[in-house]
Amino acid sequence: MSCFRSKQISMKTSLKKTLPIIAAAPLLMAVLCEKVDFEPQLIANETRVTLSQGPSFMTNDTIWVFGRVSAMVFDEGILDSIRNPNETIQDVIEVFKLQQEDGDSNTTGALKDFDLIIRKGKTDVVEKCSESGLIAIGVLAENEANYEYEIGLLGNVTGDFVLSWSGPVSLENTNLNTAILENYPVKEQTNFLGLTNCGITSTIPDVEASRDEFFFTIN
Repeated sequence: MSCFRSKQISMKTSLKKTLPIIAAAPLLMAVLCEKVDFEPQLIANETRVTLSQGPSFMTNDTIWVFGRVSAMVFDEGILDSIRNPNETIQDVIEVFKLQQEDGDSNTTGALKDFDLIIRKGKTDVVEKCSESGLIAIGVLAENEANYEYEIGLLGNVTGDFVLSWSGPVSLENTNLNTAILENYPVKEQTNFLGLTNCGITSTIPDVEASRDEFFFTIN
């Protein structure tokens, strides 16, 4: 008897737990079936950047920077490429002058040391700190297949410099002239780059692996 009773209690308890779930099921299904709008997850292609080879320029030479990226982006929501909903693309290019190590840094912001020449697209400065931050803004090309910018940097000061991209880019130059950095070691590390902008230093332990930096000399 006790075993049978125990079984009855177990069955009743089970029914008490199950009935509310059954009653709520239609509401749950209605919620799940209701259309939910998600923000599209768009993945942009890398900007392919080609620069004047260098590594050495004179003060009256122009270092040209040409950027090109597809006008299509990948939409993870539909697993297909779509037209980029933005009318332009923007790459942040930082301009630094190399100097002997100071803590973890071996650079200083040097945008002021250059005159800008715009052949295609336009430029802006990073509002939070304009010491080095340059925004290259690409516009839709005539074939409407790419966004492009072409910017010239005309140096007014001699020294060793580096351009650094903070966004997804692919620098197409075979030689990025990283050997110049060997003259500016940080704690005996010759491949280390410490970028200082408005008092804040960000570090790149291995520029060879990074491949987002282009070095050059102005004589």
